[in-house]
Amino acid sequence: MVNSNAPRYSYLSHLLITIGVLLLSIFIFNALSEMIALKLFHFKPSDIEITHGKRFELSEVYALQLSQFALGLSFLVTVFISIKVFRKDFWQFTTLQTAVPLGSLLLAIILYVAFVPANNWIILANDALQLPSDLEKSLREMEQKSDVIYQALLSYNSGYHLMVNLLVMTVIPAVSEELLFRGVFLRIFKSWTNNIHLAVIFTSLLFAALHFQPYKLAPMFLLSALFCYIFYLSGSIWIPILLHGVNNALVVIAESLASGTDTGSVLRDEFAFPLWSVLLSLVITGTLFALFWKFSRSKLELAFE
Repeated sequence: MVNSNAPRYSYLSHLLITIGVLLLSIFIFNALSEMIALKLFHFKPSDIEITHGKRFELSEVYALQLSQFALGLSFLVTVFISIKVFRKDFWQFTTLQTAVPLGSLLLAIILYVAFVPANNWIILANDALQLPSDLEKSLREMEQKSDVIYQALLSYNSGYHLMVNLLVMTVIPAVSEELLFRGVFLRIFKSWTNNIHLAVIFTSLLFAALHFQPYKLAPMFLLSALFCYIFYLSGSIWIPILLHGVNNALVVIAESLASGTDTGSVLRDEFAFPLWSVLLSLVITGTLFALFWKFSRSKLELAFE
């Protein structure tokens, strides 16, 4: 019997359609944010000088927040349009309607916390990576621009500014990025390769690459992989959304708390966990992941049919 709900497009076409919609959505929403900022602040976000050590005006921060908000909306629109093109139900396809398994949620939280020391070491190792001078110069400039924008967004980070930052830098990215990368791209790659591990690798490479932070590529890849497996094993997109949100919120809140102290910015701190804790983190993370994999009863069927 022929499945009447079978997709009309090959999985490569699914991928190309989603990427095409994503690029078009980013272009449209970026243009809208530029127009709105020009109307409100008399300059566009793209006109803002992004230099290290600059003191950003409040209006410039608002414009950058508007740009980040527009990017998140472009991701959400991409998810919605792509799923409609695939002729699937939005809520079922993304698993937003699926109840959160409490056991999986608890294990996922413990797994995330256990991974923190190892991920911290990976962040420092990635940042210390030595590359050919010309390539390293270009990549460092890209990384620095991204860091300066992040610091600019957090330069006003108390009171209602903190609430806005939590919305723009935590809630919207957590929801939009998880729906796009775990909810759509992971499903496409799994259906295409018929291998969850390859799907996780491809999804996480795309996730890390689209953040344009080359000296955070490895930790972003691994964190994405962790979220992919948690989604696959739990069957609920809400768990990676929660962990993604917590991951971002910790930085925003810590930066807010540090702004009124002598410690300065947590973004410039280079705290390193002791080696024994990193090794213990790897052992615990690996053990918990193996247990999660073995006893999970909610492994998600990611194929389109």
